[in-house]
Amino acid sequence: MGSFGFAEETASRRDSIGIQGIRYISTFLKFPTRVLPLDHRTTQSRERENEIEGERERKRERERAREREIERDEIERERERAREQREREREREREREREREKRERERERAREGGGERREGV
Repeated sequence: MGSFGFAEETASRRDSIGIQGIRYISTFLKFPTRVLPLDHRTTQSRERENEIEGERERKRERERAREREIERDEIERERERAREQREREREREREREREREKRERERERAREGGGERREGV
């Protein structure tokens, strides 16, 4: 038996397997591994690549979620600013209305008081 038993196996099969088999066996003797598919990555390396890609995808998803949260916060702050602006505008309008009413009352008093003064003068 040879170093790995390949030579004896080859010799005993040579008659029954034909020339194609001999080429395959001689190739196998030179490169004692299975024929690798075009996708030569091992299952373990593919699993690791999938894990890495999954981590990258989760990181991208967290980043997108963070961006959406920032956007929601900005929208909420803008709504709050608009609400405060409307409230200030309403308050100014109420103040103007109070001033108008106050001037109106003063005019009323002035007319009443002025009429009396004119009569008295």
